[in-house]
Amino acid sequence: MNASFYLTLLFVLLGGSKAWAQQYPAAVGGRAFAMGNAIVVSSDVWATFNNVAGLASQQNVEAAVAVQQPYGFTALQTIYAGASTPLPRGGALGISAMRFGSKLFSEQAFGLAFAHKISMVSIGVKASYFQQAVQDPTGVSSRTQGAFIFEIGGIAQLLPALYWGMHAYNLGQARMVSDYREEYLPVVLKTGIGYHPTENLWLNIEAEKDTAHPTRVKAGFEYRVAKPFYVRTGVQTQPFVNTFGIGVRPKKMAVDYGLMIHNPLGLVHHISVSYAFR
Repeated sequence: MNASFYLTLLFVLLGGSKAWAQQYPAAVGGRAFAMGNAIVVSSDVWATFNNVAGLASQQNVEAAVAVQQPYGFTALQTIYAGASTPLPRGGALGISAMRFGSKLFSEQAFGLAFAHKISMVSIGVKASYFQQAVQDPTGVSSRTQGAFIFEIGGIAQLLPALYWGMHAYNLGQARMVSDYREEYLPVVLKTGIGYHPTENLWLNIEAEKDTAHPTRVKAGFEYRVAKPFYVRTGVQTQPFVNTFGIGVRPKKMAVDYGLMIHNPLGLVHHISVSYAFR
């Protein structure tokens, strides 16, 4: 059996997603990843994953795809895809898809989101179907289980340069039940502020509480060096990690790259591409 099998088996024995995807719902998009996942106030196509309220500010039809590659193992790769569109009578609609893992152990999620903005306040809701699949190494049998997950988010502009955001994931405390165990999916609450003093600078800080883990503090920094070029960095606690990244955003396209340094496990790469159609 190859190394991919043994690695996947280890992660299943450790609790599947708890081994690597314990940060799920994770930051999606190279910009968010590079800023240490401190993006609860962000408004872009990736808000479908990060904070659904951010969709309300979308003015274009956009599509995006991202790939996350941790520690050089293909078996731990995650692929994300999303799209958003403003609606004729106000608000915005978003769809999302995610796949993590390999043939032996995988996780999938498919979601539909809606957000609306009233004055300086944006509110969004999202419903997703989350699924886990475990394949017997011999290929003879498999086990699949899933659950529906609901989210809500909000973003408010407090001052011209100051924003506050909140997001609640898995409000209904969804669980997956099999013949031999019952697993509750994580309930994650986060809140934070973003300071945008100039067109070239973003400073974010937020706190995140997973009901099964200690509170995490995250901070992110973004600076536009020149018209299409951005540099970013961020930090997280519990565990402590550093993130870095760059972005190029010429006109309708955005290409963003993020790097996480996780000691002693190694490096995690995250790259995303998005395109605005109108």
